[in-house]
Amino acid sequence: MIRHTMLEIPVPVKEILDAAVCPGDICLPSCYPVAENFEALQAGFRTHGITGENLTGTASGQWQPHWYVVALNGMDDPFFVDFSEAAKGYPVYYAPHGAGSWDASEVAPSAAAFIAYMRALETRFDDQAATLAWLRGHTDVEHNELWKEVYTNAADRTEEAATPVDMSEWIPGSIVITGLGENKLKLIQLLKETLQITNAAAMALSRQKEIIFRKGYLVHLKASLQQLEKMGAVAEFRADE
Repeated sequence: MIRHTMLEIPVPVKEILDAAVCPGDICLPSCYPVAENFEALQAGFRTHGITGENLTGTASGQWQPHWYVVALNGMDDPFFVDFSEAAKGYPVYYAPHGAGSWDASEVAPSAAAFIAYMRALETRFDDQAATLAWLRGHTDVEHNELWKEVYTNAADRTEEAATPVDMSEWIPGSIVITGLGENKLKLIQLLKETLQITNAAAMALSRQKEIIFRKGYLVHLKASLQQLEKMGAVAEFRADE
């Protein structure tokens, strides 16, 4: 076991962090925590990102006490493991945020399988036919929502879409809201869903002069910026120093 500030990271989970495979699809991992800063990625899931409030619970739809995020995709949706499932080899789960509850679905039967899946897709990314064949042979592209979406993305990929992304947009930073605009109530609801916080916490956050809405790379945050602008909010991307 790898010890980190009172939290023991199981070796198979640590191997996911060390491998840090990013296959290239926006729905698949694009960000992993380093073991030394593992708990920082738990903010917004296990804990409130600003107050530190514990967000875990045992009721259906809550973030469960033994769940730990191991990666985020290009939309900041989490991939996570249950630290109580050592006997199973730590299956990896996925759940999109913004749905109002956490509906976990298994995307790999173990930590080792998850690494193997990501590597297989990474090596096949430039070969559309090979990617589709691998997905059909190894995942449930008909019933699993994540794999269905990954399959659709691969099937829709064109030569133009496969060209290299403008690296000038791969800038790490944050979306900062400086004004809620006229649709204040809608913005408060969006804050609640995106940050997974209570109504009271969202109301309190809305009164701040600056609100950190999302973090990540500019290329992945542009859609959120456009969404905020359409809702009448004043927001900007600020690159990390």
